[in-house]
Amino acid sequence: MGVLEVINIVILGILAVASAILVIFIVPVLRELKKTVGKVRGMAEEEVSPLIAQVRGLVEENRPNIESITKKIDAMAEEEIKPLTSNVKEITSTVNEEIAKVNNIVDSVTDMVDTVGDMVSKSQEVVSLYQDKAVIPAIEVISLWHGIKQGASVFFKKV
Repeated sequence: MGVLEVINIVILGILAVASAILVIFIVPVLRELKKTVGKVRGMAEEEVSPLIAQVRGLVEENRPNIESITKKIDAMAEEEIKPLTSNVKEITSTVNEEIAKVNNIVDSVTDMVDTVGDMVSKSQEVVSLYQDKAVIPAIEVISLWHGIKQGASVFFKKV
């Protein structure tokens, strides 16, 4: 036997002893793990299973209430919400009609204001023409007459 074979046998022996020690320590850990898993399962069956059963019972117990509430909501929608929606549509339609009427009135008033503006402009032209052709010459004639009258009165008083 050579040195290498002896080293191989020694290493294999060390590995065998290390594996045996590892197995000695792992076996108790695995046993504890098995106990813990058993306890967790027991707790789950004892505490969680009844809770699940209670939840299922409550769901089944309240299913008729939920269906009743759903039916009441549907009935409320039919009886109260749909007529309300219809009323809102009618009101909206009426408001739209009234807005159209107001728009027509506004258009009429706008046309009337434009017409009055045109008439005012024309009447100003007429007044200006009247003033130029009649009033100013009349004022000039009156002023001239007044001046002649004053002059005559002064002239005849001195003589």
